[in-house]
Amino acid sequence: MPFLYDLLLKVIRPIVDKWPLPQIEEGGVYIHSASLGEVNAISPFIRLIKQRHPEIPIFLSTFTETGYKRAHDLFGEDVPVGRFPFDIKDKLDDFFRRGNFRALLIVETELWPNLILTAKKYGVPIFLVNARLSPRTLRRYRVLKSKFSSLLSLFKLILAQSETDRKRYLYLGAPPERVKVTGSLKFDLMNEEVDPPENFKVNFRNLVVFGSVRPKEEQPILHAIAHLLRISPDAYFVIAPRHIDRVQAIRKFLDSKRIPYSLRTSGEIRGRITILDTLGELRNFYGVADVAFVGGTLAPYGGHNLVEPAILGVPVIFGPHYFNTPDAARGLLKAGGALLVRKEEDLEKTIITLLKDEDLRQRVGEKARKYVLSQRGVSEKIYREILPYITSE
Repeated sequence: MPFLYDLLLKVIRPIVDKWPLPQIEEGGVYIHSASLGEVNAISPFIRLIKQRHPEIPIFLSTFTETGYKRAHDLFGEDVPVGRFPFDIKDKLDDFFRRGNFRALLIVETELWPNLILTAKKYGVPIFLVNARLSPRTLRRYRVLKSKFSSLLSLFKLILAQSETDRKRYLYLGAPPERVKVTGSLKFDLMNEEVDPPENFKVNFRNLVVFGSVRPKEEQPILHAIAHLLRISPDAYFVIAPRHIDRVQAIRKFLDSKRIPYSLRTSGEIRGRITILDTLGELRNFYGVADVAFVGGTLAPYGGHNLVEPAILGVPVIFGPHYFNTPDAARGLLKAGGALLVRKEEDLEKTIITLLKDEDLRQRVGEKARKYVLSQRGVSEKIYREILPYITSE
């Protein structure tokens, strides 16, 4: 395995060498946030640090092009951003030598060996923040459990999203006294209001949004919609596939059933279905929804962001496969802000129940919103934990 890892780094090396050297101001905090989702998640914490300690520079590295662009869009020139050099030793050595960092914060699950070892070499305290471990990642990491145990022992603190994540890090060998649950930063990220989608007006009373739909759950969802179209004449449906390349498959099914629909990019309203073939608009549609189903949960994908519709006061429906977000799912269910469905028939019945009972929709939606609000303050908790290491306070 180490041989294959070193070989991978050699293959990637020519690409990394072409990247420009990032701007790094000495004496700051280095934050590594892999991709778009992690950059978004850590943004409230970065703003908190910039507000309370403007004298402390922050350097942010990202792994993906979308994450890199998002970081620039969020922070402009306030936070220098660089491309993470794929764990190449001498490149990282250059980062730490120029940066003289006071702390390294790694977001979520980025356990890059050379990054961690280089920070240790330069005496930089290391933190894993908003830490999570999916079952899939845990299965990969446990093959090299002893290696990861050694790496995890180098962290000052591992601040986990949930009790489930804490237990998974302990299983990999993290020191128990250094693993704490501070919650998920996604709760701090969401606003209670969102702009409605532009140029979208329908003359129907009830809007149901199916968000982040994955391939293996398309058929049951589309069958449910076909039935709901017949029995709920005042309902309208928005389907948002998780990946745009699934739009054609959804269109093919609807065409085969001769069900009229519109593409969001067409700018027209045809029939009672819109397929969301754009990026970045799902939350806007959640904002005008009466009911929201969150995908990746009817089939074993692990689920997607339940907080997005919940914070907007929309009753949330999801399936049994929520292992990527177990604590948020269980919290919403316990608070009465979400409804669990196990199969296509349950999905139809639950949607019909909510569409027919406006008072029930409002009660469930309000409980969803209150649950999310009760979980806020994660940025503050993380800040308090690392404060002694980044300042003299």
